[in-house]
Amino acid sequence: MVSYGYFGDLLQSSERWRKLGPSRYIVSGLLQVIRNRSYEGQVRVRYPATPLAQPDDATPCSQHCGVCSKASRAAPLPGEWHQFSGRWSVLTSAVASCSCRLTPHGVSPSAHLGDGCADLILVAGGSRFRILSYLYRTSCTGNSSL
Repeated sequence: MVSYGYFGDLLQSSERWRKLGPSRYIVSGLLQVIRNRSYEGQVRVRYPATPLAQPDDATPCSQHCGVCSKASRAAPLPGEWHQFSGRWSVLTSAVASCSCRLTPHGVSPSAHLGDGCADLILVAGGSRFRILSYLYRTSCTGNSSL
């Protein structure tokens, strides 16, 4: 997982709270929600011409994964470039589900290790409700789409 915005800020500020142990991430996360930072930027991504899986596909990646084995036989052809501009609270790219005790399904439950693609998660900035909604959906429902 590569992240900018909320998760990057969380990791940076959590270093000040090391004495709290693992709970420092919860303290730091709460502080980041209160601060409500967002960042202006542009993101350019290239979608595959024919995707092997869909973002809302509920099939998790595992050993002998059908999506990954299909990808190993024929790598996805690159498609068109798309550009997104705006203010974001969360910019995350994940090639694995990235599950942990706080997000049992992971930030990207449908990510596949061997499909040659990364899932891109963009959460628009400006509203604490939006970031809280994203965090709730990721931790409780396993659905990170907004």
